[in-house]
Amino acid sequence: MTNILNWPDYKVIQVPELEHDHQVHAEVSKPPTHCPHCNHSEIVGFGRRDEVVMDTPAHGKRAGIMLNRRRYRCQSCRRTFLEPVPHKDDKRQMTNRLIQYIERESLRRVDRKEPPRLERQVIKRNQRPRRCPIQQQT
Repeated sequence: MTNILNWPDYKVIQVPELEHDHQVHAEVSKPPTHCPHCNHSEIVGFGRRDEVVMDTPAHGKRAGIMLNRRRYRCQSCRRTFLEPVPHKDDKRQMTNRLIQYIERESLRRVDRKEPPRLERQVIKRNQRPRRCPIQQQT
């Protein structure tokens, strides 16, 4: 099957045809060689976990990568860990290229009239008389 993600680190398993979105079922093709906790090389498989990572839209449809991640256990420190996912943001369930796409689109679609409008709203909000939330007792 062709790798429609254009990343050699992923092995595409299937791409079902859906009406409103693209789903790419994939797994990471390069397994880890050592434990990230103790750097020991003796690791064994310890199950799998499914994870959805959103990617850039394609052909007007949203795209998601359904990852089947492997879980490993270190024989030395006995800790478990998931295989690392390349091209995925550390803080979000989305790819780095989706984050860059969102940044580009948000800069491109700003109307020239919008900044002055926002500025007026901020000025109005700051000039509004504020009520004290604590009532004084007499």
